[in-house]
Amino acid sequence: MKGNGDCFEVAGNLIVNLKDCKECYLCHGEPIGQGEIKDIKHAHAWIEINDVVIDLSNGKKFVFPKDYYYSIGKIKEKEVIRYTPLEAMKKMLETMNFGPWVIK
Repeated sequence: MKGNGDCFEVAGNLIVNLKDCKECYLCHGEPIGQGEIKDIKHAHAWIEINDVVIDLSNGKKFVFPKDYYYSIGKIKEKEVIRYTPLEAMKKMLETMNFGPWVIK
């Protein structure tokens, strides 16, 4: 499922800029929405660096502890797909898009 947001493109571009970061991951998952999409499960992308989430989608600048971000989005850890910067760049080149590539 792909929504009207820019999360996949924004997170994809950010992970490319973090290509040398060993603790960085591009994450694809399905949080439960807030605001206009309250209570709706949707495909989403964000960046994780250690235990911090960076979500710059739709012009916002969210930087939260991972536990808090997962809690508010009701994100299930086991359903999140993580890509290293290299894996993400390979997927982008193979598919010619920013994702989502696989949502469990």
